[in-house]
Amino acid sequence: MASFSRGGWLAPLALASLLAACGGQEVAPRPVQDEVALLVQDDFLAQQDCARLETLQVKGELSIMGVLGYCRISVKADGSVLSLCEKVPAKKERTLTLTYLAEDEVGPLEIVELEDTVDLTAETRTRVPLDFSTETRRVLQDSDNDGRSNLEELCAGDDPRH
Repeated sequence: MASFSRGGWLAPLALASLLAACGGQEVAPRPVQDEVALLVQDDFLAQQDCARLETLQVKGELSIMGVLGYCRISVKADGSVLSLCEKVPAKKERTLTLTYLAEDEVGPLEIVELEDTVDLTAETRTRVPLDFSTETRRVLQDSDNDGRSNLEELCAGDDPRH
């Protein structure tokens, strides 16, 4: 049986009161970020039934309106993308363009371009996920203006340039 010395019961009571008082306070808001890292995800190429894509060297580039240069995007062997773009200026609404390029014997060919707008004006996270998997964001390129996209022509074994 526990025994308390005279006045010894005050310390646990004071500690319990202090802990209860802290539970009702709000956490301070996180500061808005000057720069963020964008975690880019997409599975568009992975969903295509196109054996020829596997034989081409496909790479990705993420360009950001108002920011010079671009971020290289890693395309996995299965066609999916999970890549990180560091130090993207925030505090603005940004239009992002994800471009896939297929490298063949002639050179790079733009096959798919995806566009999205992200509002980073009040972003408090240091890492912002982007998922380009929504069909409404798709713009398929047609270099020779024949009505068939570069991707359709590549998959059919045709030359999208002519």
